[in-house]
Amino acid sequence: MIMECILLSASLCRATHDKPVMTLALSQSTALLADGVTTRERVRLGYTEFDPVTKIFLGSRPTWARMAPLGAVQCLLETWLAERMRTSTHKWIRRFWWLPQSVGIGGNIWGVQSNRTGLRAVP
Repeated sequence: MIMECILLSASLCRATHDKPVMTLALSQSTALLADGVTTRERVRLGYTEFDPVTKIFLGSRPTWARMAPLGAVQCLLETWLAERMRTSTHKWIRRFWWLPQSVGIGGNIWGVQSNRTGLRAVP
């Protein structure tokens, strides 16, 4: 399958052929989507964003129009970084190629968990 990349660097195109990197990218996309769904559910019930870092980028009442582009950028940048690290000439960097995506996945899983446990709290 030939994939043409417009507006993306050549290294991100190479990442699409790297199965471990793409597996983590798919996992990250799933975690991002789950975090977005639980965040929207929480906002729909009248709550506001409680993570101060996320609040800077998304505001106190996140919408899909703000969450989707930010999530896409996060996933693309971490996939690009993981691919660059995986093909690095430095052995110690190659050992930790999975770290950028894993941190993103962990953060989004934490968000899902926080949103789910927070749904039971009083607004």
